[in-house]
Amino acid sequence: MDALSPAVGRAFFGDFKELRPVQQQAIPAVLAGNDTLIRSATASGKTEAAIAPLVERYLQPLVHADGVTLLIVSPTRALVNDLHRRLEQPLHSLGVSVGVRHGERNQLQSAQPPAVLITTPESFDIEVGRESDALATVKSIVLDESHLLYNTQRGMQVAITIERLESWTQRKTQVIGLSATIGRAEDVWAFFRPGRTVHSIDIPGGRSMDLQLRIGVDRRELVQHLHKFDDKKVLVFVNSRRECDSIVDELHSTPPRCDVYAHHSSLPRETRDDTEQRFESAASAICIATSTLELGIDIGAIDVVAVWGSPANWQSLAQRLGRGNRRTGHVTGLLYALPGEHEHDPGAVFAFQALLNQMHEPNVTDERPREIFGAAAQQLASKLVADGRFRGINRLTGPLSKWPHLDPQTVTTILDELVSHDTLVAHPAYRQYGPGEGAYELERTWDLWSNFGGRGREAEVHSGRSVVGRISVRDVHRLKIGDALLLGGRRWRVVRASDFDVEVRSTDRSPNVELHYGSGASTVDPMFAEAVRRVLLQPVEAMCSVRPKRARERLENLRTELAYLADDSVLPESTHEGGTSYLTFAGRRLNAMLAEWHGEPNATVTEFTLTTRQPIIWGRIPASVAELNATPDTTKHVTQTTFQRQLPDDLQDQERKSADLAPYGYEAILARLATALPLPVDDQMIELASGTGSIDRESNGGRR
Repeated sequence: MDALSPAVGRAFFGDFKELRPVQQQAIPAVLAGNDTLIRSATASGKTEAAIAPLVERYLQPLVHADGVTLLIVSPTRALVNDLHRRLEQPLHSLGVSVGVRHGERNQLQSAQPPAVLITTPESFDIEVGRESDALATVKSIVLDESHLLYNTQRGMQVAITIERLESWTQRKTQVIGLSATIGRAEDVWAFFRPGRTVHSIDIPGGRSMDLQLRIGVDRRELVQHLHKFDDKKVLVFVNSRRECDSIVDELHSTPPRCDVYAHHSSLPRETRDDTEQRFESAASAICIATSTLELGIDIGAIDVVAVWGSPANWQSLAQRLGRGNRRTGHVTGLLYALPGEHEHDPGAVFAFQALLNQMHEPNVTDERPREIFGAAAQQLASKLVADGRFRGINRLTGPLSKWPHLDPQTVTTILDELVSHDTLVAHPAYRQYGPGEGAYELERTWDLWSNFGGRGREAEVHSGRSVVGRISVRDVHRLKIGDALLLGGRRWRVVRASDFDVEVRSTDRSPNVELHYGSGASTVDPMFAEAVRRVLLQPVEAMCSVRPKRARERLENLRTELAYLADDSVLPESTHEGGTSYLTFAGRRLNAMLAEWHGEPNATVTEFTLTTRQPIIWGRIPASVAELNATPDTTKHVTQTTFQRQLPDDLQDQERKSADLAPYGYEAILARLATALPLPVDDQMIELASGTGSIDRESNGGRR
């Protein structure tokens, strides 16, 4: 506390006698003016560790501000609103104003702009483009939940916007990154702040966790389990909006003693806000949510966190479990492997243990900074629309030149491609570019500042004058008058439907139409298969307890029979009429790259196996992914942003290839495969690992 004045210390830490470890280490670094990356567990006090010393450092300009001094960029509107609620009281006690700027609320428009502004990447981009007077005074920027921005299109948007801000104001800003789950500090800063040094604060560990894995529980049994906790606050995470609606509906059919809420992105903002407030203030309640409540939103003390179905990556699981009992040092969690996931698919049945392992060994999943071009194209268009005039090539390439992959020749190629799409226009006489009709159309629809992959057009669903949600137009086309559907856990009857909106009325009828919401496939963590391999080498209860007892015994038997296949020193293989199948545990992406390097781009790949017609000489495989020189097109399901689609084909390929090169763990997998000894096994063992077969108990585990 000695580094903070009594007033600032009291405002942020009250009567606490000592600071938390992350705060003890971070406060001196931030006060010294360093760019700082603060990494520690959820609810460990990271926000205060950054904001308190920044307020101390800039207290006088903050109190007497005629513009924004401290800017906080947060990935979602919900997080922006939550941070505003949390920071308003301590800042107000110091005489410091705080406000928000996003698509639904803009306090920069007030007569006196706030000294502390909390905003989203898109709104930050808009205001810098306008060269808003309120931002001319910014001295420091905080990147909240920066793991959601690192190596993403929106993250590159923020990074370039910071560079544009500094270029405009002719002032360097101090940047602070906050995250519970992110990679190496030098890599993160090479992405956000190339050429700048960063002071890294890394506090290992976190709250103790009492976790229980439940195997083979269907939705009806889940509801029965939740009834046992209806005197507590329970937050249940699911992987889809459809599951959220279905579970809430089932809970309503046999109502527990407490209130039940649904929370997902297709519900109106007002409904979600109301749910968060009611859930936070409730003594007992059950809330079923998708990833919308996964982030750092404070919704009070949660007694139990349940996770229904394994999420796509360990960061998501860590964030979900991190919602539990944020005010104490202990988390109670229930993990549910969904029915059918555990029958013949080791990847599904051991998924939770694998993700938990990754949570404790995040260095295994560290990634190099990616080369992102889509957001660079978006930033060029954003700047030119904001300027409203032609700009010379040097003016446009300057803010991008600090990123090695955005050299002037590449940026010029992007500009010329944007011209071919009518997004920009080229000056007829000079080497200059200006905004085209396409850019102004994107501005009109607000897509000019968007680096989100589109999830398709949506229609509003109304009941009377109230909006009850939004659904995919593809779902609307399936609806007929009189159909019953679930939305937000409530049953509705369709009375009118068009491409633009749907009119519904409340009903008791069972749903006869299942909404799909236009959801795309989740991207599996590229190191997930390797994490499953490691799980097979340890007891099933190494990371969490397993229930019921018979399921634990079944799981341990399966692990024991598969463990010898997962040993570091062996590479199980099976020769058959179609060629040779290998149990690589390399992940779908790396398996596809290996197949392309081998000369069989159409080989059969899964997360765990690779099948080729001709045998692979594993001792000759390259030591690095770069040497594989392969870019298989396995990302068709990934939705591109508007500006990614407007890139030249070679830059789209280069952007995909940079994703292939990013994981550090790939080199370790290649080294393992290159030195492993062949282990002949029966076909059924390979099929089991790929999720298409089952163990024959008479075959001694499938050994030849």
